[in-house]
Amino acid sequence: TLNRGGSDYTATIIGAAVNATEVQIWTDIDGFHNNDPRYVENTSALTHLTFEEAAELAYFGAKILHPQTVSPVKERNIPIYLKNTFTPEAPGTCISDRYHSTGLKAISAKDGITAIKIKSNRMLMAHGFLKKIFDVFDKHGTAIDMITTSEIAISLTIDDTRNL
Repeated sequence: TLNRGGSDYTATIIGAAVNATEVQIWTDIDGFHNNDPRYVENTSALTHLTFEEAAELAYFGAKILHPQTVSPVKERNIPIYLKNTFTPEAPGTCISDRYHSTGLKAISAKDGITAIKIKSNRMLMAHGFLKKIFDVFDKHGTAIDMITTSEIAISLTIDDTRNL
């Protein structure tokens, strides 16, 4: 397998390769929860997530899936079912292209994030300023996780500080 959570990624690679009708991942909880049950009491399992929602939650800290797990099956629209080995009758979570409900579904947390704030009055009404910022990070091979902007500031997060 491929390190932490690699068996689920391996399962979706194989599922996509054989064009499976579904991929089942059996674990020790009832699917994706709306928060991390190791830290928050009374969480509940989500019955449905889109591929994009599951990938975002996994990338930003949900430990139930490897962040790349949905990639192999998304293009082929092969649903993933997260089920609990100890309570197989529980519905678990279905991850597919079907969108269910609106509003806040879940919260995840990721350790080891570095927040960077860039502030300059020269940004105000300046064309191409963001591109220059992105070019610097690109030149140094550093991926940006999240970004927010205002008229004179950019706040962003990265998880790999090796090239700072």
